[in-house]
Amino acid sequence: MSTPPRASMRSLVRSFVVLVAVSVALQLASLMAVREIGRRTEQSRLLLSASDATRDLLDRYASTTYLAVVGLSTSDWELLLRQRKLAKEFEEQLSKNFAALRQGGKAHIGGAEVSLVSEDDPATKERLAATDSLWAEVRTSAVRVLRSDNQSLRNNPDIERFQTASQRLTEALVTLDADIRQRAEPDLRWLGQAQRALPVGTVALMLLLGAFVYRRILLPFDASMKDLARSEGALRVARDELECRVEERTAELSAANAALVAERERLAHANQALEAQREELHRANAELERQEQALRRSNEELERRVEERTAELREAQQRSLELARQAGMTEIASNVLHNVGNVLNNLNTASAMLAERLRALRVDPILKAAEMLEAQKPDLAGFFSKDERGRRLPEYFGKLGQNLTAERGELLSLVGALEGHVAHIRAVVDFQQSYATVTNLDEPVDLAVVLEDALRMAVPSGGRGGVVIDRALSSLPRALCDKHKVLQIVLNLLGNAKWALGEREGENKRLAVRLARPAEDRVRIQIIDNGVGIDSALLTKIFQHGFTTRKGGHGFGLHASALVARAMGGTLVAESEGPGLGATFTLEFPFRSAEA
Repeated sequence: MSTPPRASMRSLVRSFVVLVAVSVALQLASLMAVREIGRRTEQSRLLLSASDATRDLLDRYASTTYLAVVGLSTSDWELLLRQRKLAKEFEEQLSKNFAALRQGGKAHIGGAEVSLVSEDDPATKERLAATDSLWAEVRTSAVRVLRSDNQSLRNNPDIERFQTASQRLTEALVTLDADIRQRAEPDLRWLGQAQRALPVGTVALMLLLGAFVYRRILLPFDASMKDLARSEGALRVARDELECRVEERTAELSAANAALVAERERLAHANQALEAQREELHRANAELERQEQALRRSNEELERRVEERTAELREAQQRSLELARQAGMTEIASNVLHNVGNVLNNLNTASAMLAERLRALRVDPILKAAEMLEAQKPDLAGFFSKDERGRRLPEYFGKLGQNLTAERGELLSLVGALEGHVAHIRAVVDFQQSYATVTNLDEPVDLAVVLEDALRMAVPSGGRGGVVIDRALSSLPRALCDKHKVLQIVLNLLGNAKWALGEREGENKRLAVRLARPAEDRVRIQIIDNGVGIDSALLTKIFQHGFTTRKGGHGFGLHASALVARAMGGTLVAESEGPGLGATFTLEFPFRSAEA
């Protein structure tokens, strides 16, 4: 038997090692490609999950913000605080999710946190920047809704802007989902093709290795065996040929059988994966149907609760108007009692001075002089001519008469003051009786006269404690309105102005009353003082029910006045440059001429 040269063996081994190395390198490259495509697919899936979770958080944020506005409009502070807290939590989660989508980081998905990497696709980056700006607009409009003076749930431009911004952001997220899915489709196709190509490539490499072994090893070995067989005899050659053919056929059959088994296993795995995907799709469809039914029930329940809450709000508004009327009558009665109390104080002072003067009258000297004359009655002529006391007695009586005349004048002046105070009390009571009739009907009213009456009731003596009253009452035609409502609002505003001026230290306290007609169909009444002023953060809170900065205040006057002004179709607003700089309250309502 002949032996192959050493160089041929080395070449054979080298070729075999190169082929194995190439096969391993191709397999590693395929695995790395599959891993990279899988990583990109997983990142796309995480982005889609984060976008869906962000859209769900946005819906919940919008719902909690709307419920907070409902609590604010109904003065349900517990609901307001709870929904504000929830809205704050959703806002923080949304901000974190948008930041993670834009530049990578932690994001909330289904109650858990996942890590996202920064996106490198320019189009996706541009859409993420657009969603970030829309999120800033949604946050700004939500803050404006919660700080708005307009607490109406319908026809509220701030709520409409908030809903519009939320809808635009939701649409932007949906568009981002579509872009991510569209971009992930090629990766998914490549991943599927690579996963299908790996078994085929493995089988091909195995066949290639088999062919190499067969051509470079088995064939030379077969040739040497044939040479050996030819040297041993024809029979051995024939038998070797038969065995060789049997081995070749067996190898071919084994390779074909192995390929068939591998193909059958691949088809079985593919069928199992397809069946699993089909079941997963069925479960997802069922879950979507359940969520749709739950959402429909939630919407119906929310609509029912909104209708019930609207009816409650209407009823509460009617009760507030009735309470405002009662509070107005109570305020007027309180002002009258206050004015009568001031006059009674003056009356008490005058009566005390009269009693003191009566007690100080010099009556004892007259009695003593009368006793002296009674004792000298037998000889009055001698008493007046000879006695020094008798000679001085006429001069004493003259001076005593002058003193008594002066005392009588002062006493008469005090009595006149008492009569004046009593007449003032009667005038205040008669004046209040002219406003005692309760009515809800409009009547011709001279607004300047109503303001003068309010000043007489609120500041009866034309200003006390150094307060200077400045009137600027334009001459207007008689207006058709409810004078009791106007009087109620003005008395509340004058009472607050008096308190603000009383709390202010120093002199130069001024109270201004303005009446003007800024437009043909509007009338404006302003109460201006230079008292303690109002902080800018409280300019809207002072009209809320129960809110007050006065010691002993009940926090209902300004709230009731605002409700009455709204019932008249008007507005009541407060302005102030800050603490210590005074305040201006402006009442505006529609002007209807009584003549027209």
